[in-house]
Amino acid sequence: SYYTAALKSLVGITPETAVWGGSGQTYYNNITTNNCNVYVNFASTFSILMPGILPNGQYIDEIVNLDILTSNLQYNIMNLLTSNPSIPQTDAGQQSLLNAAAQACEQSVGIGFIAPTNRKWTGPTVLNLTAGQTLPQGYLVQSASYATAAASVFANRQAMPIYVSIIEAGAVQSVTIGVYDQR
Repeated sequence: SYYTAALKSLVGITPETAVWGGSGQTYYNNITTNNCNVYVNFASTFSILMPGILPNGQYIDEIVNLDILTSNLQYNIMNLLTSNPSIPQTDAGQQSLLNAAAQACEQSVGIGFIAPTNRKWTGPTVLNLTAGQTLPQGYLVQSASYATAAASVFANRQAMPIYVSIIEAGAVQSVTIGVYDQR
């Protein structure tokens, strides 16, 4: 299932213990500000990796799960192409390819990486998807019709390009708690 690298224990690694408060906090801030991770002991109870990012600032889990989605897309499409006598260069044949791509997206929904949501798409315009639209399934798989295809597409036995747009579920790594007290 989907997981974040942050807040996880590492087997065989001894955590740093003096990073909270004082000069330790400064070291921690310097390290994490430069997109590096620290394995620390928190409250003498939790040994955790923080913040779970790569040197370019991306979260490790996003890259891993995008790779998994990409692999599943490739596998599903290849499985479709090799297990059928042929996939015609028609809109019906293209729909078979789109269905195979949607199955890969459903796998990512199943593990919690893609979020069925009412969040609005804020990415670029992709065929019929524009900013402000919602993706209730968490993804949209689409392609243009063969009616718009150039003659070279047919001559080279190419499918129409498939466009997969996803909204990641994301993951909670911090919580703010307000405590209000009255005597």
